[in-house]
This record gives sequence, C-alpha cells and structure tokens, in this order.
Amino acid sequence: MTIPSIALLGRKDEPTDAVEEYCRYLADALQAHDIQLEIRRVPWEVHGWPGALHAVRLQATRWRDTWVLVQYTALGWSARGFPQKVLRALKILKSAGARVGIVFHDVEPYSGTRLIDSVRRFVQVRTMRRALALADLAIFTVPLYKLSWLPFRPAPVTYTDPTAPPPTKLSPRTLDLAKESLSPAVFKLISQHQARLGAPVDPFPLLPRCHFIPVGPNLPIPFELKLPPHLVEINRRVNERIDRAKGLLPPLDAEEPPPPLQPPADHVRTVGVFSITGGEAGAKETQDILRAMRHASQKLGRLRLSVFGRHAELREAQLRVGLHDLPVEISVEGVLSDQQVVERLRTCDVLLFIRGGISTRRSSAIAGIACGVPMVAYVGSETSWPFQDAGVILVSPKDPEELNDALVLLLSDYEFRAGLALANYMTYNEHFSWSAIATRFAALLKSR
Repeated sequence: MTIPSIALLGRKDEPTDAVEEYCRYLADALQAHDIQLEIRRVPWEVHGWPGALHAVRLQATRWRDTWVLVQYTALGWSARGFPQKVLRALKILKSAGARVGIVFHDVEPYSGTRLIDSVRRFVQVRTMRRALALADLAIFTVPLYKLSWLPFRPAPVTYTDPTAPPPTKLSPRTLDLAKESLSPAVFKLISQHQARLGAPVDPFPLLPRCHFIPVGPNLPIPFELKLPPHLVEINRRVNERIDRAKGLLPPLDAEEPPPPLQPPADHVRTVGVFSITGGEAGAKETQDILRAMRHASQKLGRLRLSVFGRHAELREAQLRVGLHDLPVEISVEGVLSDQQVVERLRTCDVLLFIRGGISTRRSSAIAGIACGVPMVAYVGSETSWPFQDAGVILVSPKDPEELNDALVLLLSDYEFRAGLALANYMTYNEHFSWSAIATRFAALLKSR
C-alpha cells in the first residue's frame, strides 16, 4: 500500500531552488519504498501571510495522520531572515492532526556583526528551537554534534547512531590509495584531513526525534553508480594490494610492478568550480581560484579552468584578467541544466570547493562526489563524516599554500586522482545516493 506524504515548502528561490530540487529527487527515490511524496508550497510572497496560512489550514484538513515534512530555510519563510511564521504553519498542521516533520536545510543562524544581525540570529535560534519542540520528527542535514543551538546539552558521548557509524580514522582503503602516490606531501594532507574532522561524538542523545540525513546531489545521476573502466582497474589493484598485505596472496615480485595508469596523451588537465557565491564573498573566492590556478600553471604548464553555475558569469572578466599571461584555457558558464552540470563535472580532473567549508548539506559539493571528481575543499565548522571516506582533501581557508599544494598534488598524479575518484563513487553509493537517503527516510517515516 502506498503511503502518502507531503513536502511543504515556503517561497520559491530564483533562478534555481535547491530545496525544491531536493524534494523532487527525494520523491522519486521514495517511490521504491511505497511512499508518495507530494510537493506543496506556502506562497506567502504572492498571497500575503493571511491568505497563505488560510490555504494551509484548508489543505491540512485532508492531511490527518499524514506525514507533512516542512522544509526549513530562513529565507524560505521570511523575506529578511526572520522566519517566525513557519511556527504558525506548524501549529496549523498539528491542530489538524497531521504528523509533522521538519527538515532543517539551514542548520545554524546567520552570522554578522551588526545589531540587526544579532537580532536576526536571536530570532532564528528561537524559531528553530520552537519548531523542534512542535515537530514529531526532525531531520538535520549535518550531524547533530555539529549544531550549536540544540536546547539539551548533556556531556558528550561516543557517537552511536546505528544507521551512520562514522569512523574516527580514514578507512584502510583510502589510506592505501594515498600511499600509492609515494608523496610525503600527501601524507601531510591526509593527517591534516583527519585532525580537522575531529572525533565524532553525539552530545544530544536525549533527542530521539532528531536524526541526521545528508543531502543528495540534486542531479540526474543513477541511484547506484557503476564504476567507469579505469576505476575498475584501480579497484582491482587496490583489493589485490590489500589481500597481499593480509597474506591472502603471495608477495608481488618487486621487479614486476604493474604498469602505471596514464591519461590520454592529448589530455588537458581540467580544474572545475561549481558556482560562486554572490557579493563580496564571491570576490574573495575568485581571488582564491586565481591564486591556486596561477600556482598550478606555473608548476605544471597548460591547464583548463571550467567555472559554471550561479554567479559564475559575473566573475568571468576577473578570471580572464587574472590568468591572461598563463597557459590556462578558461570556460565560464552561468546556470546550466542538470544534465549539463553532470557533463561539466565529469570532464573535470579536480573540483575546487571553496564556497565556505564543505558540508553534508551542500548539494554542490555532493554533486562532485556523485560524479567521481576528486576534490580540494575548505574545512569549516560543519565539515564532518563521511567526508573522510570520500576522495576529498581538506585544506584550511586561512592558509593559501595548502590549497595551492593540494591542487598541484592532485593534478600531477593521475593514479592518485583515480584512487580518490574511486573513493568518491563508493562513498556516494553508500551515503549520498538518493537510494541511500530514501532508505533512511523510509525507515523513520514507517517506524512512527
């Protein structure tokens, strides 16, 4: 029997709405679990709040005992980031007998140093806490131990979520792939990578209604990917090397090492950037891109830079001026169709993620993992497991040399890049595919 459910969104974002895309892909994946997720909106920006809430009240009469998953972002429920009206919608749903869930796409209040920023932050924290108290189920897109505002703060305990047990160290497979490069700099990056993720703990075991489920890639990628041919060979070599280390196979003759994998002779190494932040933050990101690309081109020669997505076209002139004296081909495109984004990502050898720290709620970062692109990413307050299982090298946004060195390392070692791509494919299938995400959603919705 098909179980009906509702995804309730606030106003539509333009030119692209990541939350709506998230719901659309989730709805497709939930069909395999006999759950029908229907997308509805509260268009308060069109009809005003009285009319929009009246429409919710009328619809809610048909949602008794039905799961309604309210999708929370501060700007989805407010023009200026004061989202108290989402509480009115939640109360209407509760009074109508709906089973109310809330998915926190914004998991922390906005930052800022002005007085208005402090007021906005206070309102957002109070709103999120009250929304959590009203909900029967709360889904967070980052691990709970990363949140600063949850109301109960008992002593930290070991992370025990049975659906997502994060290791405290890099997986043996990932370490084995790193050793293949035989570069001391790789081991330095790996150790920094581990230290920045920190020990996974869950300081909120008293909140049984709260669960962590990462976002998916918001792209038309198969729910479970099959490895490309060159990664099948890498996978075979890795498994063989692990078996030899365990004594399951005889030692390899040192005089007969396997031939190294090589890209095609005419291959131009490509660095990708998927979207740039608007405003002043975008200007800084562009400077970071230019600094890293200049360093890499001076070391390695001819390269290609592919920048696409939101606000990319606004930075084209700055990028071309900054790289005009180097052998770097530049391609800049704005918002593309989902299929075009997949095509662009799969032509990249390395993806830079420098729009703040990488996080399990950033679908643009997950898109790179889903397409098997090795990544160099900034670490941030939300950076957590399962990125240590993926092909992602974490660097500090405060040390430009780390970004420069990591980019050169990945671009100069094809076999290491292939190993990280393999790790990305495996991590995507296990944690970030819509199939894996829908399985966790279905388990929670059916168990209550």
